[in-house]
Amino acid sequence: MLPGSEQFVDPTIEQFDEVRKIGTGPMVGKVAVSTREAGSLVEPGAQVMLQRGDLTLTYTVASPEPLASMVEHPEALAHADRHRRTGVNTASLTLAARLSEGVRGRAMHPY
Repeated sequence: MLPGSEQFVDPTIEQFDEVRKIGTGPMVGKVAVSTREAGSLVEPGAQVMLQRGDLTLTYTVASPEPLASMVEHPEALAHADRHRRTGVNTASLTLAARLSEGVRGRAMHPY
């Protein structure tokens, strides 16, 4: 989640065959409805649903404990530099795309 803009970003979405076939890259969407408790955009256990082509994707927000177990896992730590670089590249490409007139228009008026 990008709290300042209430945008949801999933750079890993194309790991799923059904989504990869659509071929539109990372998921970036506006969170239309949110709850704000303890400073978070959405509370743990909440679900975020986004549309990608004919697919409806449902994400369930994890609490901090499972997140810590994932980011502190030895496999994640072993590839931390590559993950960080991928995150920076995804953020850079997303920002560059948002400057494009066609993308900016859809982002400002998604419906």
